[in-house]
Amino acid sequence: MSNEMIEPTAPDVKADATDASVERLLFDVIAKIHMLHNLTTAGFNRRQDNGLHVSHFSVLNHLANYGDAQPPQRLAARMNLTKATMTSNLNKLSERGFVAVRENPHDKRSKLVFLTPAGRKEREAAIQRAMGGINAYLENLTPDDVRQATAILDKLHVAMSAADGDPH
Repeated sequence: MSNEMIEPTAPDVKADATDASVERLLFDVIAKIHMLHNLTTAGFNRRQDNGLHVSHFSVLNHLANYGDAQPPQRLAARMNLTKATMTSNLNKLSERGFVAVRENPHDKRSKLVFLTPAGRKEREAAIQRAMGGINAYLENLTPDDVRQATAILDKLHVAMSAADGDPH
């Protein structure tokens, strides 16, 4: 296997690009994002030595970043998951002691999800285990490349969320 760098290609878009060609280019960007998602998911899962799956990590990460005491339905909506998938994730995380699902004191019909100290610790450990793979990605990227990509992806996230009525 060659260590030769393979340059990704993009469709030709002329300076006077039509809306259709720009739309096609954006479609290709989104397809590449999906491919990157698959690669990073597989890499993350390989680096976790305790069976923590990226879907479970995502719940821990969401609770750490956006606060806990959230109803499972809100978590599912914000993470674009079905209620059934969220319930499965929460059951697995609860069994491991990473989250606690408690009765809502203001509405006895609903539950709230809390990140436990063990969940916070596991989230940090998972991030550290994943860093080896992330550091390898930086070999071909400058800090400015990362900043530019982040800015563009942030714009795309806002536009897609607004267009899809996403609660983010």
